[in-house]
Amino acid sequence: FRSILSIISIVKLLLSIRETQMNSLIKFLPGLLCLAAVTGIPVISALSQPTLVAAEAKAPLDLKLTVEQKAQLKTIKEEARAEIQKLLTPEQLSQMETAKANKVSFRKALATLKLTPEQKASIAEIKKQENTKENAVLTEEQRQKMRATAPPAKAK
Repeated sequence: FRSILSIISIVKLLLSIRETQMNSLIKFLPGLLCLAAVTGIPVISALSQPTLVAAEAKAPLDLKLTVEQKAQLKTIKEEARAEIQKLLTPEQLSQMETAKANKVSFRKALATLKLTPEQKASIAEIKKQENTKENAVLTEEQRQKMRATAPPAKAK
């Protein structure tokens, strides 16, 4: 009976984690299932705690945006995406559509494309312009809050 509970806890964990976490755990799944079945020990319960911590860490940033700011930011984002899409080849656009259908974020889908150096440079410039426009919409207090919670910049 404990083995069944262990397997149920494994399934619950797998259903609650994100795709990136799933990919790293999948390697260990056969061994964990065997261990749970043989020993009857709920081996996964210790792994479920970091999932909760990760979920809390991903809480949305509350900038207290006005309705007008939300609309402006949405327009800026849509315009930037449209500009980026103009740079893509038909094959790349097809890959982006497939990713969208699979509920992959625009940013993650874009990162999977094999972009030319020219495309990368153009996209970087579009993103830079997008950030400048977004910052112009935000108040100083909102910008400070964004900077305080932003991850450190990647070293080049």
